[in-house]
Amino acid sequence: NGAPATGCESTATSFTTGAVPAAPANDEPCAAVTIGATPTQGTTVSSTQNIPPALCSSATSTSANDVWYQFTATANGAAVVTLDNTGFADLVVQAFSGTCSSLTSLGCIDATTGDEVLPLTGLVAGQTYFVRVYGYDGEQGIFELSVTGAALPITIEYFRGTKQNGKNVLDWKVSCYNSPTVNLTIERSADGRNFTAIRSTTETAARCLQPFNYDDVAPLSGINYYRLKSVDADGKIAYSNLVALLNKEKGFEIVALSPNPVKDLAILNVTSAQSTIMEIVVTDLNGKQLSKQRVSLIAGNNQLPLSLGKLPAGTYQVTGLTADGQAKSTRFVKQ
Repeated sequence: NGAPATGCESTATSFTTGAVPAAPANDEPCAAVTIGATPTQGTTVSSTQNIPPALCSSATSTSANDVWYQFTATANGAAVVTLDNTGFADLVVQAFSGTCSSLTSLGCIDATTGDEVLPLTGLVAGQTYFVRVYGYDGEQGIFELSVTGAALPITIEYFRGTKQNGKNVLDWKVSCYNSPTVNLTIERSADGRNFTAIRSTTETAARCLQPFNYDDVAPLSGINYYRLKSVDADGKIAYSNLVALLNKEKGFEIVALSPNPVKDLAILNVTSAQSTIMEIVVTDLNGKQLSKQRVSLIAGNNQLPLSLGKLPAGTYQVTGLTADGQAKSTRFVKQ
């Protein structure tokens, strides 16, 4: 009737939405973070599922949005993986043997909504084992993860390289769990096979709490391959991943695709002289395009994940293409 309404109220509400957090760096098995006796902080926020959930403690989650960790056994025997649940999510812990692209479950635990303890037996010295954490029915949370027992007293958490102002900048982090000292040697190679030491230092366990860096101010012409060698107080040796840096003004090189043969996930290792955009194209041997994606390269070493699980078994080619017309290719076998 046109009269003002009575007996009711109208309330205006405004809200602001933020960007969805990016997936964790260890969202895939081939990007697993190394763990040891010192707890490593983790989160399942924005993680995605890589393999289906497991039947665990007589229950199966509807999803398994997982994050990944790894450790290397230093002796035959047992180890214990411990998750300290610092949030309130119901988290599942599962361990695997094998490689990051071919995993075999060793067991899992989902006892409570609190901490989780997963004992492992029959570990083999020198073998790398993988651990994933996911929230039951999609729950997200934060936690701390550690492993004790047959694990290396020194683990290399990461080893990376970038190009800055004509020099190759290397940075790394090691964890010294049961060794009072560690000898760290940077080795360099022109062919990825024959290495020579360019820097060596002995550090205390306390110094291991901080990251390290080194500038190679006189790199070799072309591709420089670097690796970090660590030696603990008992003489046990461990090597990092290879980092390849291209000492040129322009261009890029495909260093490797691993693992090869590949079952599902692979890492394309690309070194670039400058920051640029690259298209990654997968084709069969007749040149038929099967997939294409655009990625951003940094000036330095780039580890690019590729999901290849949907390809039939056979031999394929992956090619990198940049806007300036450069193209580099390598072949791989899909199991």
